[in-house]
Amino acid sequence: MVRTAIPFRRVVERLWGALPFFGGLNRRLDRLERMSHGGRATYVGNNRVLTKCVIGEDVIGFLVEADDRLLGPWLILTGQYETPLTNYFLSNLKPDSHCLDVGANFGYFTCLMARNCPRGKVLGIEPDRHVYELVRDNININGLQGLAAARQAAVGDREGRLTLHRRITRSASWPRGSASRHTCPTSGQSR
Repeated sequence: MVRTAIPFRRVVERLWGALPFFGGLNRRLDRLERMSHGGRATYVGNNRVLTKCVIGEDVIGFLVEADDRLLGPWLILTGQYETPLTNYFLSNLKPDSHCLDVGANFGYFTCLMARNCPRGKVLGIEPDRHVYELVRDNININGLQGLAAARQAAVGDREGRLTLHRRITRSASWPRGSASRHTCPTSGQSR
Protein backbone atom coordinates (compact mmCIF):
# COMPACT_ATOMS: atom_id res chain seq x y z
CA MET A 1 0.00 0.00 0.00
CA VAL A 2 1.40 3.34 -1.07
CA ARG A 3 0.40 6.53 0.71
CA THR A 4 0.85 9.97 -0.69
CA ALA A 5 2.24 12.56 1.63
CA ILE A 6 0.42 15.90 1.69
CA PRO A 7 2.64 18.89 2.25
CA PHE A 8 2.10 20.50 5.62
CA ARG A 9 1.35 23.83 3.97
CA ARG A 10 -1.61 22.31 2.09
CA VAL A 11 -2.99 20.80 5.33
CA VAL A 12 -2.81 24.22 7.00
CA GLU A 13 -4.52 25.86 4.00
CA ARG A 14 -7.36 23.31 4.11
CA LEU A 15 -7.83 23.79 7.85
CA TRP A 16 -7.64 27.56 7.47
CA GLY A 17 -10.34 27.41 4.80
CA ALA A 18 -12.59 25.49 7.20
CA LEU A 19 -12.29 28.11 9.97
CA PRO A 20 -15.48 29.98 9.00
CA PHE A 21 -17.37 26.70 9.33
CA PHE A 22 -15.84 26.01 12.75
CA GLY A 23 -16.44 29.60 13.86
CA GLY A 24 -20.13 29.28 12.98
CA LEU A 25 -20.27 25.91 14.69
CA ASN A 26 -18.68 27.37 17.81
CA ARG A 27 -21.23 30.20 17.84
CA ARG A 28 -24.08 27.70 17.59
CA LEU A 29 -22.59 25.53 20.33
CA ASP A 30 -22.12 28.59 22.57
CA ARG A 31 -25.76 29.58 22.00
CA LEU A 32 -26.95 26.05 22.74
CA GLU A 33 -24.89 25.96 25.93
CA ARG A 34 -26.25 29.35 27.07
CA MET A 35 -29.81 28.22 26.42
CA SER A 36 -29.26 24.97 28.30
CA HIS A 37 -28.35 27.04 31.34
CA GLY A 38 -31.78 28.65 31.43
CA GLY A 39 -34.39 27.78 33.95
CA ARG A 40 -35.58 24.27 34.52
CA ALA A 41 -38.59 24.20 36.76
CA THR A 42 -41.29 22.00 38.21
CA TYR A 43 -44.27 22.69 40.44
CA VAL A 44 -43.72 20.91 43.75
CA GLY A 45 -46.98 21.83 45.52
CA ASN A 46 -47.84 24.24 48.32
CA ASN A 47 -47.66 27.21 45.87
CA ARG A 48 -43.98 26.47 45.18
CA VAL A 49 -41.95 26.01 42.01
CA LEU A 50 -38.48 24.47 42.14
CA THR A 51 -36.19 25.99 39.52
CA LYS A 52 -32.57 25.40 38.52
CA CYS A 53 -30.11 28.24 38.02
CA VAL A 54 -26.57 28.03 36.71
CA ILE A 55 -24.64 30.81 38.42
CA GLY A 56 -21.02 31.04 37.40
CA GLU A 57 -19.96 27.41 37.52
CA ASP A 58 -22.47 26.40 40.19
CA VAL A 59 -25.92 24.89 39.87
CA ILE A 60 -28.25 26.19 42.57
CA GLY A 61 -31.87 25.20 43.04
CA PHE A 62 -34.47 27.68 44.23
CA LEU A 63 -38.01 27.37 45.48
CA VAL A 64 -40.11 30.38 44.45
CA GLU A 65 -43.75 31.22 44.92
CA ALA A 66 -45.83 29.88 42.03
CA ASP A 67 -48.21 32.84 42.06
CA ASP A 68 -45.47 35.49 42.04
CA ARG A 69 -45.67 37.43 38.77
CA LEU A 70 -42.76 39.78 39.32
CA LEU A 71 -39.58 37.78 40.03
CA GLY A 72 -40.56 34.17 39.45
CA PRO A 73 -41.38 34.12 35.73
CA TRP A 74 -38.02 35.52 34.55
CA LEU A 75 -36.06 33.35 36.97
CA ILE A 76 -37.97 30.24 35.86
CA LEU A 77 -37.64 30.99 32.13
CA THR A 78 -33.99 32.05 32.06
CA GLY A 79 -32.40 30.90 35.29
CA GLN A 80 -31.21 34.50 35.76
CA TYR A 81 -31.90 37.10 38.42
CA GLU A 82 -30.39 40.58 38.73
CA THR A 83 -27.50 39.69 36.44
CA PRO A 84 -25.33 42.82 37.00
CA LEU A 85 -25.48 42.39 40.78
CA THR A 86 -24.90 38.64 40.45
CA ASN A 87 -21.79 39.31 38.35
CA TYR A 88 -20.57 41.89 40.88
CA PHE A 89 -20.82 39.35 43.70
CA LEU A 90 -19.18 36.61 41.62
CA SER A 91 -16.24 38.96 40.94
CA ASN A 92 -15.85 40.38 44.44
CA LEU A 93 -16.78 37.76 47.02
CA LYS A 94 -13.86 36.09 48.76
CA PRO A 95 -13.92 32.55 50.19
CA ASP A 96 -13.82 33.98 53.75
CA SER A 97 -16.32 36.84 53.25
CA HIS A 98 -19.02 37.37 55.87
CA CYS A 99 -22.27 38.56 54.26
CA LEU A 100 -25.59 40.00 55.38
CA ASP A 101 -28.53 39.80 52.96
CA VAL A 102 -31.17 42.24 54.29
CA GLY A 103 -34.50 41.74 52.54
CA ALA A 104 -33.36 38.34 51.33
CA ASN A 105 -36.59 37.55 49.46
CA PHE A 106 -36.40 33.87 48.37
CA GLY A 107 -32.67 33.70 49.18
CA TYR A 108 -31.03 33.99 45.76
CA PHE A 109 -28.15 36.15 47.01
CA THR A 110 -28.04 34.38 50.37
CA CYS A 111 -27.37 31.06 48.59
CA LEU A 112 -25.04 32.63 46.01
CA MET A 113 -22.96 34.22 48.78
CA ALA A 114 -22.88 31.02 50.85
CA ARG A 115 -21.80 28.95 47.83
CA ASN A 116 -18.99 31.40 47.06
CA CYS A 117 -17.83 32.01 50.65
CA PRO A 118 -17.12 28.51 51.99
CA ARG A 119 -14.97 29.83 54.86
CA GLY A 120 -17.31 32.73 55.71
CA LYS A 121 -20.79 33.08 57.16
CA VAL A 122 -23.96 34.40 55.55
CA LEU A 123 -27.17 35.60 57.19
CA GLY A 124 -30.34 36.20 55.14
CA ILE A 125 -32.97 38.39 56.83
CA GLU A 126 -36.52 38.38 55.47
CA PRO A 127 -39.56 39.80 57.30
CA ASP A 128 -42.35 38.11 55.31
CA ARG A 129 -43.12 34.73 56.92
CA HIS A 130 -43.95 32.92 53.66
CA VAL A 131 -40.88 34.22 51.88
CA TYR A 132 -38.65 33.64 54.92
CA GLU A 133 -39.66 29.96 54.68
CA LEU A 134 -38.40 29.95 51.07
CA VAL A 135 -35.03 31.39 52.14
CA ARG A 136 -34.74 28.79 54.89
CA ASP A 137 -35.72 25.94 52.56
CA ASN A 138 -33.44 27.16 49.75
CA ILE A 139 -30.49 27.13 52.15
CA ASN A 140 -31.39 23.55 53.08
CA ILE A 141 -32.01 22.12 49.59
CA ASN A 142 -28.63 23.45 48.47
CA GLY A 143 -26.78 21.93 51.44
CA LEU A 144 -25.66 25.33 52.74
CA GLN A 145 -26.79 24.92 56.37
CA GLY A 146 -23.28 25.24 57.80
CA LEU A 147 -22.54 28.35 55.76
CA ALA A 148 -25.80 30.30 55.81
CA ALA A 149 -28.75 30.90 58.10
CA ALA A 150 -32.06 32.69 57.70
CA ARG A 151 -33.89 34.84 60.20
CA GLN A 152 -37.44 36.14 60.02
CA ALA A 153 -37.14 39.77 61.02
CA ALA A 154 -37.13 43.27 59.67
CA VAL A 155 -34.18 45.63 60.04
CA GLY A 156 -34.72 49.20 61.15
CA ASP A 157 -33.28 52.03 63.19
CA ARG A 158 -34.92 50.78 66.43
CA GLU A 159 -36.37 47.62 67.94
CA GLY A 160 -40.09 47.10 67.90
CA ARG A 161 -42.89 45.53 65.90
CA LEU A 162 -44.28 46.55 62.56
CA THR A 163 -47.17 45.47 60.42
CA LEU A 164 -46.38 44.13 56.97
CA HIS A 165 -48.86 44.26 54.11
CA ARG A 166 -48.38 41.52 51.54
CA ARG A 167 -49.25 42.25 47.91
CA ILE A 168 -51.13 39.71 45.88
CA THR A 169 -49.00 38.19 43.05
CA ARG A 170 -45.78 39.85 44.18
CA SER A 171 -43.41 38.05 46.46
CA ALA A 172 -42.57 39.90 49.70
CA SER A 173 -43.70 43.33 48.57
CA TRP A 174 -45.62 45.13 51.23
CA PRO A 175 -45.71 48.91 50.92
CA ARG A 176 -49.28 49.07 49.52
CA GLY A 177 -52.37 46.97 48.90
CA SER A 178 -52.55 43.99 51.17
CA ALA A 179 -53.83 40.49 50.76
CA SER A 180 -52.80 39.65 54.30
CA ARG A 181 -51.31 41.36 57.33
CA HIS A 182 -48.92 40.09 59.93
CA THR A 183 -46.60 41.62 62.46
CA CYS A 184 -42.90 41.06 62.51
CA PRO A 185 -40.20 41.90 65.06
CA THR A 186 -37.58 44.40 63.97
CA SER A 187 -33.91 44.40 64.84
CA GLY A 188 -32.20 47.71 65.10
CA GLN A 189 -30.35 50.19 67.16
CA SER A 190 -32.06 53.09 68.89
CA ARG A 191 -30.82 56.52 67.98
